[in-house]
Amino acid sequence: MKNGKNDEKKKKPPQSPSRASILEFITRSSSSLLIESDLPIALRSLAAELAMGSPFERALERIAESGYFVSAEFSKAVKEVRAGSSVPDALSHVAHSTDSLILKRALMQLTYAYESGGDFEPVRRLAQELIEQQRAGAREHSAKTAFASVLVISSSCILPSLFLLYVLVGSSFLLLPVDSTGILLAYLVAFPLANALILAWVARRTPPSLGGRKAKLLDARDISYFDKWLASRGLPFTFKKSLAILLAVSLIISISLVSMGFDLIPSLLPLWLPLAAYVFFSYLAQARRDQLDRFLPDALFLASSFQKGVSMEHIVSAIADSGYGALSEEFAMARSQIAAGEDPARAIEEIGRRNDSILLSRATGLMAQGYRTGANVHLAMRETADDTFNVFSIIRERTSQLALQKYTLIAGGTIFVPLIIGSVASMSGQMDLGGLSELLGVAQDPALLPTAIFCSQAYLVIYSLMASVFISMQEQNPGRAAVYFLFMAPTALLIFYLSRSMNVLSMLS
Repeated sequence: MKNGKNDEKKKKPPQSPSRASILEFITRSSSSLLIESDLPIALRSLAAELAMGSPFERALERIAESGYFVSAEFSKAVKEVRAGSSVPDALSHVAHSTDSLILKRALMQLTYAYESGGDFEPVRRLAQELIEQQRAGAREHSAKTAFASVLVISSSCILPSLFLLYVLVGSSFLLLPVDSTGILLAYLVAFPLANALILAWVARRTPPSLGGRKAKLLDARDISYFDKWLASRGLPFTFKKSLAILLAVSLIISISLVSMGFDLIPSLLPLWLPLAAYVFFSYLAQARRDQLDRFLPDALFLASSFQKGVSMEHIVSAIADSGYGALSEEFAMARSQIAAGEDPARAIEEIGRRNDSILLSRATGLMAQGYRTGANVHLAMRETADDTFNVFSIIRERTSQLALQKYTLIAGGTIFVPLIIGSVASMSGQMDLGGLSELLGVAQDPALLPTAIFCSQAYLVIYSLMASVFISMQEQNPGRAAVYFLFMAPTALLIFYLSRSMNVLSMLS
């Protein structure tokens, strides 16, 4: 009997994968894509450091500390080396633990280069091959972006508007049976589900960003920069105090408007001013980071053009005087620190620490390493300049694609969708369909219009939430979703209120 029971247990069909297994598979796939996104930069940086004579172990440590998506994998190898493992064994263990086939291939190449005594040309070729693959993927995705934008606008704006006309007009004299339950299901389930499926399809086919950098709002380094910016213009407030004062003034204005009898939504409009100011300054900070990366190849080509033997102080001074915008400002600050007695290598590394740029940190790290070791960094800087130029071109192309998606969703969710739906609700509410209903013998449901208006507003909030999450995930910064939502949802409700009150579409026509 025991054997029979064991046989029955053995004959049981294999269980279907659980939700946890599916989620784990999706998470691993996404993690592999992120790792592979900035692997080319990490490999080229590693090869450049080794060409300057850095020990292999130290070069691995620098990659592990550089903030790439792939840095966590190199950190595992560094820990094993510190625990006593050999470099080939440590790289082999990481290769077996990762799900990324491209990373496995790269680690095997590094192992071969280490064991062969320093032939890193195959590593450079692999990095260049990966860059070309990412460029091709970015171009392919660009061709799909326009079609995806049309789908999003259709599902989020056109279909809900047509359905609203169908409900409020068709049900009155076309004898189309629609009740409040159907409206609730349409606006709270069907349309959000359609939008979610389209956004998920777009997100699944979006290549990960190259450069290991996330789109951010303001961090401590940005706030420190704006504190100095405000002080340089004679303002006695820090950045945080300025926002606090603006919030207090906005709150007083909103309370005053409510007490004067204004409607609630217009009265809350001043409260958005601090958020708008915060988003504006975050845009300025992002523009400054982009300017640093944009001028970096020019600065590196300039540095590599000097003859061997030129002092690092002279290179720093030349970049500071070359008109490279924020980058020249940073090198001018480093020049002042060196003139005050600071170690040149430390002053150069401080440029990378002050700014959220993987590419800038890599370049300043190479310059500091060359100064400390006395190695000829001109070739390494020229290669870094080439890499930065190629990488930034891909980042710029991807940024333009994300900007199209981002502003399509924001403009659609905050302007077009509430404007059209609100105007349709306004026109439908102004139609006198009572006589026609009596003529046809059809009783008009008085609850349809209030239900449709409520569901439309709820739909706008749901759409704002989905669009905010989608944009923040595309920017690889989920924490930013709250800021997008706090901007989009109130703005959409305000425009819906205005368009429903004034019928903006008819005024424009």
